[in-house]
Amino acid sequence: MIPTRTLGKILKRKKGATGLDLEAIAHLWTEEKPDSEPTADRPIWEHFDINGFYDVNIRPHAKSLGDTRPVIFEILNLLDTHGDVSSGTSGEPVIYNEISLLDHTLLVTKNILNKIKYHHSTLPEIIGRYLIIGLGNSVGLLTKDSDDIDIGDLVLKTLIIIDPIISGLLDKETICRAIKEGFSENKPRTEEGMVLKTSIIAARKTERETAVALAKVWGAKVSEHDIVDAIKRDFPNV
Repeated sequence: MIPTRTLGKILKRKKGATGLDLEAIAHLWTEEKPDSEPTADRPIWEHFDINGFYDVNIRPHAKSLGDTRPVIFEILNLLDTHGDVSSGTSGEPVIYNEISLLDHTLLVTKNILNKIKYHHSTLPEIIGRYLIIGLGNSVGLLTKDSDDIDIGDLVLKTLIIIDPIISGLLDKETICRAIKEGFSENKPRTEEGMVLKTSIIAARKTERETAVALAKVWGAKVSEHDIVDAIKRDFPNV
């Protein structure tokens, strides 16, 4: 289910949301990484949805996260500060422009967790990797010019931003490949890529259906052309 905050925003995204200037995260390439175990249990994030997501989906697995834990915190911090930007890319239906990156990312990650928890007896060994793939899959949209970004630019900018954050992880190449495959028009060759791709599709479907339902309740107008266009663009060959 989409969070209550999302339901109130899905047809009208928060105005004045500011993207991320790459200079603001230059420290990611220059500063030493923090210890893998933070001194506090977790930060208190400004967005209620992030706190709730952490408590339900991450806290129960905290002891299994190891070196991925500070990486997950770093990505959540970025989303907390800058995640109210649009999740849409240029050329996509306008419906997606009205959904924030934070809301979309949390929904994608929830879909990922729902997929892997039923199929892996080794969940403690892989959950950190999949959390990073889900939470970090579209951080390229955090850049200031995200309104003009297309899918190709999104993947490139996402990898640029996430590279220094995950530089010390053994799963770095797996994570980067999954993000590339998740947005590719071709069928992913890795399990991680397929899980991400299908989770993005499922998230967009949920967002689209919710937007249409809310439009009917509130009397807002959602173009039928936008709905059809959205369906066609949601990776129909998967």
